[in-house]
Amino acid sequence: MPAPHHTSRRPAVPTPAASGAGREVLCGFALALFLVSGSWSLARVAGVEPMVIWQPRVWAVIVLVALAFMPARGRAGGRARGRSVLGAELAWLGFSLVSITWAPELELAEDQAVDLALLIAVAVALHRLAHTSRIERLASTLRSSLLVLLLGLAALALLGGVGGRMAVLGGGPNVFGRNMGLLCLLALERALCFGVARSRSRGWWLPVWALVACVAAGLVALSGSRGAMISTVIAAGLLLMLGRARLSRRLAVALGVLGLFVGLLVLTPLGDRVIESFASRVLNLLVADRYVSSRDQIYLIALEGGATRPIAGHGLASFAAQTPWPYAHNLALDAWFETGAIGVALLGLYLGRSALLLARVGTSGRELWVAIALLILVGAQFSGGRYDARALLVCVALALALPRPMPRVRRSP
Repeated sequence: MPAPHHTSRRPAVPTPAASGAGREVLCGFALALFLVSGSWSLARVAGVEPMVIWQPRVWAVIVLVALAFMPARGRAGGRARGRSVLGAELAWLGFSLVSITWAPELELAEDQAVDLALLIAVAVALHRLAHTSRIERLASTLRSSLLVLLLGLAALALLGGVGGRMAVLGGGPNVFGRNMGLLCLLALERALCFGVARSRSRGWWLPVWALVACVAAGLVALSGSRGAMISTVIAAGLLLMLGRARLSRRLAVALGVLGLFVGLLVLTPLGDRVIESFASRVLNLLVADRYVSSRDQIYLIALEGGATRPIAGHGLASFAAQTPWPYAHNLALDAWFETGAIGVALLGLYLGRSALLLARVGTSGRELWVAIALLILVGAQFSGGRYDARALLVCVALALALPRPMPRVRRSP
């Protein structure tokens, strides 16, 4: 008589891939929080003494670094091509941090030193994650988390009314404009469905994401930031041009978004405010009155002031210490004034090496991150310092780490 056959279920043992998935999801969310939260602190609402530990960005970076350096079971297809870019980035940020030793006001420099320390920590963590995790999952979580957080900021702005130049959580109109430009790109990418299954692009999601892109573009205009307007238009154009979707689909999305935006302007109260803001900030101030918010004066001061110490500059946060403005409103001029020719050369090395490698690996599967990087880079020529360019650094690192997408194989009948 044959022995009875017993089947026993063994308890599921988490595989390295399954155990790493949660880490990558947490890293993606922490990275999104770091990009969106800025230097906002809970001390503003808690009524306590302002301290660095009250800033959500610090918590996000601590979590990101801790997860990045968790023991990993082997490599997960990491990419070594970004090593030289990381070296150039750390050289630029590191020299900027070292310039605190000749800063004119240590108290001002300490705040910027915290910014630089966080940027360096994120750069090292991303390099580690590119070698020990599935960077595609991290990038997907980052994209989704950014959408949720930025939609929340847009909702807060709309619920608060549309009077004056828009801003939320004390970030200022320029920061808000860049964030809404980022939301516009994310929604536009979803409408085009880059790297997403075609089945998801059917139905009513296409007009929904197109409408989100239109509202985000309107909020960019309501911020009054002309730099954000210019950078959003350029980056959106690049995203449409680089897309892997069929040309007919890209044209349909572009025309659909344009039509919805015109309808938003003509048929809604929000559109009236957008038209009024654009006419005031661009047509009247910029074109008619040639008013550039003192940018010409700021740039001249940065150029002439940097020339007095052309080798290593005046030190960290010296522009805020010696002028009425917190920074030079231009990434290169900021480096020139505070870190001199050495800082400009290191910044140029980082940007040049990044552009060279991105051109070499191509944009397939990286369209969104390249477009966001361009958005931040163009915006950095009008407003923002090193820390405000953090999304540029993150997106370049992701674009270089992501593998090429697998070509679709048609099934034979």
